[in-house]
Amino acid sequence: MTALAGQVAVGLENARLYADLRQRAQQLQELYDRTRFTQFAVDHASDAALWVDDRGRITYANHAACRLLGRTPEAVVGVRVRDLRLEVPEVTWEAFCNKLKAEGVAKVEVRYRTPGGQSIPLELTVNRVSFGARSYDCVFARDITDRKDAEASIQKLLAETQEQAAWLREILDTVSEGIILLDGQRRVVRANPLGMAYLEVLAGPYIGAELTRLGDRRLDEFLHPSHGGTLQEVEVAGPPRRIFEVDARPIRRLQSGWVVVLRDVTERREIQERVQTQERLAAIGQLAAGIAHDFNNLLTGMMGFAELLRDRPDLPAQVREWAGTILQQGRSAAQLIRQILDFSRKSLMEKQPVELVAFLSEAAKLFQRTLTASIEVNLEYEAGEYWVHGDPAQLQQVLMNLVLNARDAMPNGGRLTIRLSRFHLAEGTPAPYPGLGPGEWVRLEVADTGTGIPPEILPRIFEPFFTTKERGRGTGLGLAQVYGLVRQHDGFIDVRSQVGVGTTFIIYLPALRQAAVAPTVAAVSETLPMGGGELILLVEDEDAVRSVLQAMLERLGYRVVAATSGPEAIRLYQDYRGQVALVLSDMVMPGMNGLALLQALQAIDPQVRMVLATGHPLGEEIREFRQRGLVGWIQKPVQLADLARLLRQTLRKAPAPTVIDFQTRKAP
Repeated sequence: MTALAGQVAVGLENARLYADLRQRAQQLQELYDRTRFTQFAVDHASDAALWVDDRGRITYANHAACRLLGRTPEAVVGVRVRDLRLEVPEVTWEAFCNKLKAEGVAKVEVRYRTPGGQSIPLELTVNRVSFGARSYDCVFARDITDRKDAEASIQKLLAETQEQAAWLREILDTVSEGIILLDGQRRVVRANPLGMAYLEVLAGPYIGAELTRLGDRRLDEFLHPSHGGTLQEVEVAGPPRRIFEVDARPIRRLQSGWVVVLRDVTERREIQERVQTQERLAAIGQLAAGIAHDFNNLLTGMMGFAELLRDRPDLPAQVREWAGTILQQGRSAAQLIRQILDFSRKSLMEKQPVELVAFLSEAAKLFQRTLTASIEVNLEYEAGEYWVHGDPAQLQQVLMNLVLNARDAMPNGGRLTIRLSRFHLAEGTPAPYPGLGPGEWVRLEVADTGTGIPPEILPRIFEPFFTTKERGRGTGLGLAQVYGLVRQHDGFIDVRSQVGVGTTFIIYLPALRQAAVAPTVAAVSETLPMGGGELILLVEDEDAVRSVLQAMLERLGYRVVAATSGPEAIRLYQDYRGQVALVLSDMVMPGMNGLALLQALQAIDPQVRMVLATGHPLGEEIREFRQRGLVGWIQKPVQLADLARLLRQTLRKAPAPTVIDFQTRKAP
């Protein structure tokens, strides 16, 4: 019994041992299978795998490692890693291994040069593992050629993008427009330097806060979706006055963001306003010239009859005195009309070379005597000569009007400065004033320290009869006359003014390169020349003017035959052919004007002599009329002494056509 129990116990123990052996065998099989699987996975992995012992020798290499190294497994095992042609950047392999021992894991990029000479970029990942007393380095090498190529492409693309961004920044920084980028909360995300400068003008000192306005307008007025792409303007009163054009467009990618483009159009608007002002003044000038013509006809009748009455000895002294008063008032009215004609650029001019330094030096003395002692007069100019081609009397009138205007602007005293300078305007260079062409120019400035001109009034100051002075203190023709006379000198006039600071009028005149000899003016005799019974054919459609001219001619001792139109004058000339010594004709008549009448009479008699009387001065047209045979002309309202001198000099066959201006009493 006891022996049997022992045998059973031994059998059970053997069974347990057998089961344990079977379990361990199964575990070993599983381990073996896993090892083989791992071995297979490592052998067939895409990355190269190496086992390196403590001596730095390779004990294992998978297929990828053999392909990478270009060797068989047998030729790889036993090779020291340091003997492989690995190019480790900045550190040696030993230093790398020491770092690995210290940290247990390491990763480094190296380059491996194949036996064929090709350099391959590798990423090495090394792990330190230990088996009992032995340690190994498990090295995984990955060919990162594609990654390096991709990185290089990315770097190239990044460099190109950065270069494009730099170009874009440079373009944005150099464009003549301010560009501002706003996010959905109306905050400035980005802006070029000009945009920030404009923003400071329109919104004041601005740092990162929400933008709510541009100038005196709410920002929402510009950012409304219906306004996208619509140009709007905002003005800053200043000083100085600034006008900006705003173009706001939405950007969907920025979630309701906006790009705002600001353009400073101040200069463009000023040029447009100046051009519009010139066009408006030209239209007003045409109207004024027509009105002046009609007024001169009226004054010719009134002043002519008043002069004839004044010289009648058989009338009472009181009547002759009244006639003289009428004549004096008529002359004052004629002076106003002369100012209108100056504005409309229709007045007679006698241009000659004028040196402005000497001219202004003498004028400044006169101005100093004219102005109050509380106003200081200064003349400033650079060394040199300043020759222009102009009429001294009219240039003096220009200066006098500007000086008197400055005096009225400085009731409590101040400083009046007259400056002269020259400049050359090259072809293609922006002009300081619209219309200035290339060449040499003289700039004449008249500046005061007075009250200044309000901006709303500035565009109208050259209009005739426009004045802000009290009733009776000005006619509103002073600056209008200045404008017209400057334009008659082929010049331009500009004005800059700031309320409370002062006003500067700037006149641009074409410069003469060298002075010429000024023409001499013949003295006019004070004796009234009388006619000798010569027959004058008078042509005038206005009854009153025709009557007074006929009376004046008869008063001077001429015989007169009168016509009311050009065709009637032709018939009378044919009837009195050979007897008519001179034809005195109005310039503007219905149907046939004076020039057409002259041509018709020349077809009948090439030797016909004609003098024109007109309330519309001929100006530059006189050259054409002289070439066509006109021997003289006189401006209305006609005065007896002027008419007497003109007819006598013309009938005596003066070597040049005679022109007399009733204002200056000059005869060239």
